[in-house]
Amino acid sequence: MKIVIETSLKNDKNNETDTFSVIMDMEQLANIVKSGGLESGNKALDGFVQKYINQFKEKFGKYVNK
Repeated sequence: MKIVIETSLKNDKNNETDTFSVIMDMEQLANIVKSGGLESGNKALDGFVQKYINQFKEKFGKYVNK
């Protein structure tokens, strides 16, 4: 199963929307936990969250500077 987190940025002036998504593959995470334990799984989740944060900062910065 894959979990998709979709984030939309929309302003109140012209309803311009910028959307981006990140995908978490739960099977891949399960394999990481099976082979490396919970600590490895937590590190993988941390990496996923960091990827989302980096994409959010990039998109938000571009959106604000338009």
